Amino acid sequence: SLRAAHRLDRVTGGVVLLARTADAARWLSLLMQRRSVSKTYVALVRGAFPSGPDASDDALWTPGAWEVPDRVFGKDGKADGTESAFPTVAWPPALETASWAP
Repeated sequence: SLRAAHRLDRVTGGVVLLARTADAARWLSLLMQRRSVSKTYVALVRGAFPSGPDASDDALWTPGAWEVPDRVFGKDGKADGTESAFPTVAWPPALETASWAP
């Protein structure tokens, strides 16, 4: 039987890692918890999408998403400091594809 090694966020679609054994599921889950796995998100957008490190100053909004307060980690309550850049992958006249990694 297959076991899921992680979960997807509610408003996110993507690949789910499955394992054939409990040991493999634990190993994959540990890699995800330690953030040893890099993720890349790809979005289809209408119009020109800004790229560069300043493109993520504002929160990203998804229709139907709920509001999430600013994330803080650790006993000092410091922000997580995540930065994202949005390089353009392709630019056809009517459609742009952008990808980013948190």
